[in-house]
Amino acid sequence: MSQIRVVTSNFETDFEFSIAKKHLQPGSSQAKQSANVHCHENFELEFIHSGEGFVLINDEKYAVRRGSAYLITPSDLHAVQLEGCELWLYSLRFNANILADNFLQELFFIQSAFITDFPEELSQMLCNLLDKITGEYDSQNTYRKELIRLLFSELIVYFLRQIPKENRKPGVSKSAPILIHRICAYIKYNFNAETLSVNTLAKHFYLSPNYLGAFFKKETGVSCTAYIKNLRLQFGRSLILNTKLSIGEITDKCGFSSSAYFTKEFRKKYGIPPAALRKNPQKATEEQTLIQH
Repeated sequence: MSQIRVVTSNFETDFEFSIAKKHLQPGSSQAKQSANVHCHENFELEFIHSGEGFVLINDEKYAVRRGSAYLITPSDLHAVQLEGCELWLYSLRFNANILADNFLQELFFIQSAFITDFPEELSQMLCNLLDKITGEYDSQNTYRKELIRLLFSELIVYFLRQIPKENRKPGVSKSAPILIHRICAYIKYNFNAETLSVNTLAKHFYLSPNYLGAFFKKETGVSCTAYIKNLRLQFGRSLILNTKLSIGEITDKCGFSSSAYFTKEFRKKYGIPPAALRKNPQKATEEQTLIQH
């Protein structure tokens, strides 16, 4: 287990997108860094070009190989482990505002983190597409940002087509107003800020607190306060199981006002106090961990 690291992205002004092709080799500094549990400020989509390895997403470990792809949100813990093999992968980081509205709606209609495997014929086509996006990103070509947005949209289409029905879950409907998806995206980015509340959300989106609260509950079936708290508890659970952070440090990183309040709400949701779960992690497999979106 390790301490948690928050990965920041140095985006260009007015273009919140980046792409890099990484070569992870056993023993390299980049491989060691990737193997440490971390989270991102932004969304991250990774696609395996070649090699084999494992990816840890929250509390689940998945084998990945050429054609594997997975989506990481700001409230997901993540690590890439090699275990003797090297790995080439594309890493795309982006903010929600670079997505078309219908894509944003789709991404909030699936699980927080989603992993899939593309067949070889599609994998080669996507590698070519990713190489083209990388080339444009590294260039100074005229209209490069516009072309990258178009190519990235094509990539997202193929990704969304891979999502089976069983990976979709109730919560924010695709037919809900786009504003609710924008609010959910904002919460995803800021869920662990202690100041995040219905009032701060209302101020950011130029709405009254009463209207935003009623609107959110109507469209999602859960109160805004409960939605934020559930994200924080899910994140706290992953920190307990995957890091050496103290309960006090986890409380701060999740955005709770006190350790006592965090412990109370954690026990209410998972049926076990945070400290007890750390001592007996096998209890994690007995919990119901799905969070209503």
